[in-house]
Amino acid sequence: MRNLVLFMIGMLMCIPTAWAHHRAHHHKVIRMPSIERVVRQEVIHPDDGLSCAASMLYHEARGVDSETARIELSRLVFSRVGQPGFAPTICGVVHQKTYVKKWHKTVCQFTWNCKYQHIRDWDPVVYKKVEASVGKAWKIHKALGPIKALYFSSNGKCPVHPQSIYHKGPFVFCVAKKTRLAKT
Repeated sequence: MRNLVLFMIGMLMCIPTAWAHHRAHHHKVIRMPSIERVVRQEVIHPDDGLSCAASMLYHEARGVDSETARIELSRLVFSRVGQPGFAPTICGVVHQKTYVKKWHKTVCQFTWNCKYQHIRDWDPVVYKKVEASVGKAWKIHKALGPIKALYFSSNGKCPVHPQSIYHKGPFVFCVAKKTRLAKT
């Protein structure tokens, strides 16, 4: 029985190698780009990053009438890129998950990523509206640079001990006490 198990494990280890070798000779091999290339491409051509930001904004702020609030939320995402504790790309920031030791659980930076990603309702009119807000936010971000607020909340409470807070629409934007923006 032991020999049969070892034989099966050996076969399973060889199959992927044989399959990859077979595919390399008969089919076009699709290689994943390196992370550095993806980061560089997003900085030069931010279309994919802007799509991620639009998706985030659709889920986090689709019921928000204030375009100022939608733009500020998009700018918050752009400002997080490359900052300590945040991912180096727009899509990375949008999909970032963090393990919180004191709670013993993983939390998402944006709630819809963890809790509501399975919801498939889609309104193309609303998406066009948030996509336009993201485009405006990107132009403002490129012209003015990052904002100091790296945290926000829709429940009125800051997720960090704030140095200062301000409101835009239903959101509270929070500047952490020790916020030093890295140059991106």
